[in-house]
Order: sequence, then structure tokens, then C-alpha cells
Amino acid sequence: MTQTVFFANDKNWFLPNFHLKPERWWHTLQKSLGFDSDINFEDNPEFSEKFWLKGDFEALIREQFTPELQGFLTERPPAHLEGTNYYLLGYKPKKIMDPDETIWFYRHCLEIVALLQQKKGETLLKLAELEKVKEIKLHD
Repeated sequence: MTQTVFFANDKNWFLPNFHLKPERWWHTLQKSLGFDSDINFEDNPEFSEKFWLKGDFEALIREQFTPELQGFLTERPPAHLEGTNYYLLGYKPKKIMDPDETIWFYRHCLEIVALLQQKKGETLLKLAELEKVKEIKLHD
């Protein structure tokens, strides 16, 4: 399989494991039948209807996907985004982009990175707090 991929990493960054892709009719069917579900935002039904967002640590994903990021993605949707720890991937499955589309996609992904980096410091602090709580529970 060949495709164009945007890759970003930042050693000071922490992204919870997530996968964002366009929501399709079969996702809606899976949800209605109770087979699968994704992360939705009550205060942004347009984003929730447009995207299938899944991942570990739902609370951290919710924090990462700020209203600003949700708005940006709703107005200018990417194809697929995946994040884990300090890696971010953006891609259109099984598609090689032409040069003009690649430039647009690259700039678009850079804007997504900028929005995600705004949450970087807060998320790291919350993770440090979680580790302290975990240590306390282990020692008790």
C-alpha cells in the first residue's frame, strides 16, 4: 500500500492513543446496534457526527480535543489522524496526493500540530499528577 503521510513528533509532547477518521454510515449502525461506540462531545454535535474518534484514556482525549481543535477540524477535516505519546500521523488511506494537494495537507497538519501543542504543558502536568496518585495507592 502506498500513501502520503504527515508525521510530527515532539519529545516534550504527550498524546493519548487516539484515531480520528470520518464517521461513516456503518459506524452509525454499529452504535445503534450497541456493537461499538466512539468518543462524542455533547457540546459539539457537528464534530461528533462528522468524526469517529476512538482511543485509550478518554478523559485525556477529551482534554486534548479542545473546542478550538474541534472547530478547526470540523471546518477543515483531515482524512485520518492518529496520535500516540509524542507521535502524530495524518494521512488519506491508500492515496498518494498530487504536489498541490500535498502542500495544502502539510500546512493543514501544521495547524493541527500548533493547536495540539497548546495543550502540551497541561497534559504533562495532569499525567504527573496521575503518576503521584498511582504511587500513593501502591505504597498504601
